Amino acid sequence: MLGPGGTGKTRLALECASSLLDRFKDGAWFVDLSTISDGAFLESTISAALRLLDGG
Repeated sequence: MLGPGGTGKTRLALECASSLLDRFKDGAWFVDLSTISDGAFLESTISAALRLLDGG
């Protein structure tokens, strides 16, 4: 989702994840992407938040 700050994007995402928790055995994760200004860092930011190892 895109939009200006304060429009409820995070709240909506958390509400959706909360309502779907029973469908995902490993749960749901929130990854804050608000600090990303370059798409090149998207994968590494998500990997770090999920504590995934770099498979090289």
